[in-house]
Amino acid sequence: MLEELNLYAVKVDIKVQWSDMDISQQVNSTRFFSWFEVARVEYFIRLGLDIIDNDEEPGFRVKQQTIVYQTAVNFPDTIVIGIRAIFADQNKIELEAAFYSRRHHTLVAKANVSMEAYEYLKNTPSLIPLNIQRRVSQLDEIQIEESGAQEKFDPNAAIPEFSDEEIANEWLGELPKT
Repeated sequence: MLEELNLYAVKVDIKVQWSDMDISQQVNSTRFFSWFEVARVEYFIRLGLDIIDNDEEPGFRVKQQTIVYQTAVNFPDTIVIGIRAIFADQNKIELEAAFYSRRHHTLVAKANVSMEAYEYLKNTPSLIPLNIQRRVSQLDEIQIEESGAQEKFDPNAAIPEFSDEEIANEWLGELPKT
């Protein structure tokens, strides 16, 4: 195994399937995106996130991703994907992945993704909770960029009350009467 894989706290083995290949008898480039997704899911599981049934912490959505191919991959082979965070702050996390061929003992591709925390129930971007930032920092031994104080929920704060008319007007898009 290549020593460079030791740089990655999370590693995933992917067996190349015959169906992964295209007409040129090499793995289709789109398969690398699927494999990258498998590695990202494993990364978030290792962080301790419940990615299936999680209403309390935000999930993550891809903002941008790239894959740079080094060499062709063919069947049969097993690809080892090492994945790690290379940057994180309260708004986003950037992950890097390296794809290695066990058969050829070489790097076959590198990938990067920028992801933002996202509250799917509210359909809005959100801040990455401090506990998740700490887990990323511990797992990948990186310093989290601090970009100011993160808003905290105050359970004792008064909940604003609105009349039925105010709520109806907001839903109907009407402006309040003055």
